[in-house]
Amino acid sequence: MFRSYFYLLPLPVVVFSVLTYSSPDPAVFLSNTRSAILGLFTLLFTPTCQLTTVQSNVPAPKTNVALQSWSYCGGYLNVTAFVANTHFNKAVTLSYSNAQNVSTPVTSVALSYRSSILGTNYECWSGYFPVYTDGITGLLRLEFQDIDSGQTYFQPLAINVVPSGAPAPKYTPSIPAPYAAPTGFADDITDWLAESGISEAATAKALMFLNINPDMPNASKGTVTAARSGPSYPAKDPDYEYNWVRDSALTMDVVQTFYAASTSSKPTSLYETILFEYAAARSREQINPEAIAGLGEPKFYLNQTAFTGSWGRPQNDGPATAAITLMEFANEYVARGGNSTKVKSQLYGNNAVPSDPQVILKDLLFVANNWSSASFDLWEEVFTTHFYTRMVQRKALLMGIQFARDMGDESNANILATAATKLTSSLSEFWDPNRQLILYEYGPILRDKSSYKDIAVILGVIHGYTGDGVYSFTNDQVLCTALQISTSFLSVYPIANTTRDSSDRVLGIPVG
Repeated sequence: MFRSYFYLLPLPVVVFSVLTYSSPDPAVFLSNTRSAILGLFTLLFTPTCQLTTVQSNVPAPKTNVALQSWSYCGGYLNVTAFVANTHFNKAVTLSYSNAQNVSTPVTSVALSYRSSILGTNYECWSGYFPVYTDGITGLLRLEFQDIDSGQTYFQPLAINVVPSGAPAPKYTPSIPAPYAAPTGFADDITDWLAESGISEAATAKALMFLNINPDMPNASKGTVTAARSGPSYPAKDPDYEYNWVRDSALTMDVVQTFYAASTSSKPTSLYETILFEYAAARSREQINPEAIAGLGEPKFYLNQTAFTGSWGRPQNDGPATAAITLMEFANEYVARGGNSTKVKSQLYGNNAVPSDPQVILKDLLFVANNWSSASFDLWEEVFTTHFYTRMVQRKALLMGIQFARDMGDESNANILATAATKLTSSLSEFWDPNRQLILYEYGPILRDKSSYKDIAVILGVIHGYTGDGVYSFTNDQVLCTALQISTSFLSVYPIANTTRDSSDRVLGIPVG
């Protein structure tokens, strides 16, 4: 290894330059000289950053990943690595041990692509990370996941980290105190969402149903276009002319809410038809032989053919949300007098009739068998373990236990129960006592997002809470996380610091 240092000019050189270029005014001269000397002493006695070069040239062929250099200065870790340009989708992670000399998935950082290296088949990946919250004592392992091929390469490191530069900051969660408790919020929201001709709810509902079973060539029944933007529309860009598994499940969950609330026969029949069409569409996705990630495939064309281009796959929250929506629909359908045999044959699955679709059962068993596997998040950005995904998977499993028993399927109910118990015990990993925060992901820092704050945590509670007290809406860890997320926008958006409206009513904090 080679160590590089930042050197300072010797004192006589600096003093000479001051004497040469100072003002002829003696007072100014003395002031300038004093300032120069004080500045020099500050530089002399401020520890300098030390950069350690591990490998200066690109590695030999077939060495797919290698650490180039690192420094830990003033609480910040600076890392550069060589990565072989094998395929498009890559993830490069450096793991380290914290101040307690312990390594967890949180004590790792995700490097980002910087540039290709001319004349070679290698790329430069790097990152600059504040890691003083955890502290760092050693670099353990550099890992390169070739996501497109499924291959993983790694370089063991075992490098002892000696800090350089200024002392690392001491981390304490900084949470601004709320400036007031808004009143009348529930009434305002209720009025805003009231289904009148010009309300937000009426507008959103009308636009949502335009995207369900869209009037497009070859669009299959039961599909939802993410947006009316793409090759078939006047607006070509961005291309959202796809049926995302997650998006369609959440959209159909709204349809199910309308179905449950409906008191008129015509809309009830419409919602029921749409939801059965959705179940059939999900079944076709499940058996599509071209789906690269199987049931974890994130999106399909609207004609139900598989999208096989490069994408963040798998996305394992999709099967969970689909199962939740269809179980809620099935329960409501039976409660309204629907035929339970039809539920078994068209929604859940009937082992006695192998030709029948097993749409709910297949998604539930996928969750039971894959909940502990890493996947991409709901923002389709990073491949690791996610709080949101675990929460909706847990809800699917817990609902599935009772639903399977209702279907007379005790064997699979037991499989789901075993998985649910193990998944529930894993959720405590996401609580970070140092940050006083539920981590949105249990893995490397994403794109320098060292705060680990993400509204996905709150969405996980909203979409995944089952009413059993585990990460409830009033859970202290959830509330602490929500407060940190919301108050973090005070420094992001100037409008967030407008605390009262024109009528002097207290405003809440806008969250982006």
